[in-house]
Amino acid sequence: MAKHVIFQPSDLPDNEEVSDNVLWSASFKLAEEFKDIVPESIFKTVNNTKEPVTYPLKYWQKEFTSLKFKLEFDYPYNKEYAWYHQGDEALRVTIKANDIATNSNQIILPKNLAKKILDELSLPLFGKMHPEKFYTKLISLLDLSNAEFTLENNIFDVLLELEIICEECVKYENFIEWRVH
Repeated sequence: MAKHVIFQPSDLPDNEEVSDNVLWSASFKLAEEFKDIVPESIFKTVNNTKEPVTYPLKYWQKEFTSLKFKLEFDYPYNKEYAWYHQGDEALRVTIKANDIATNSNQIILPKNLAKKILDELSLPLFGKMHPEKFYTKLISLLDLSNAEFTLENNIFDVLLELEIICEECVKYENFIEWRVH
């Protein structure tokens, strides 16, 4: 018998493969003593802290290979490259996939608690919805919850967690889904 309801973005992959069209953001750590020897074009990119530098993974891999960077850590959604000058680390670059699967965007609730929330939202135990529509229903429940009834079993905290999932779904243009498991 099903005992839990899972809320999550729809179409999350079951494997840890990152799509080729996902952009990867880079963060840079340049050793102070090497700032003068790093080529100007690289220094401008490294020194840019206003906007993240994002490219597809294949672009990063091609650039790092041509610049003789060494792959230090290789995880599905995170990679770290280092560039050495005369044996000393001069520059470290961490790239991270900008993909919804990189975040922990899942809430597993006891079925009775999830049913209370879904009933208040006038939704069934299984469903899929545009996150802005779900968010609108959730906000009206949050307003009602805060003002009219005593919150039990940390319902208010759960509603706030669901709000965060909605925001992530909007950010990555993904529907929110829920199902009994």
